[in-house]
Amino acid sequence: MRVKKSSAMLIGLIMLVIGLIAPTAVEAEVKTIEADGQYIMSGADENPGEAADRARDDAKRNAIEQISIYVESMSEVRDGKLTEDVIRTVSSNVLQIQSSDINVEIGDDGSLIYHCHIVALFDDDEARDQLSQDD
Repeated sequence: MRVKKSSAMLIGLIMLVIGLIAPTAVEAEVKTIEADGQYIMSGADENPGEAADRARDDAKRNAIEQISIYVESMSEVRDGKLTEDVIRTVSSNVLQIQSSDINVEIGDDGSLIYHCHIVALFDDDEARDQLSQDD
């Protein structure tokens, strides 16, 4: 009889601990992330809109790195010019950009430097959903 009481107490204690820990482990958390990015426009044949997009992509990549989500990027350069810039992330749909500011300055060599500052929200629940869909 004594063994049954101690087993029941142990099981009860384990269930209590699981009940206290489990809700906090799955609670959603929305984080505000701020990040900066830049892109240097190297030639007259480049489009200012594309340069701003590349600075914004760099800021997004930096924001994603802050939330420790898998980032895979590949940049291809030919003859000193960026020909392809691919970013694959697990969190591409879970980062919600709230604001994006672009500023342009002229570098010492006369090139245009595009700076981007973003403020974004990251929702843990959406990231979990996306990861479970990708499996």
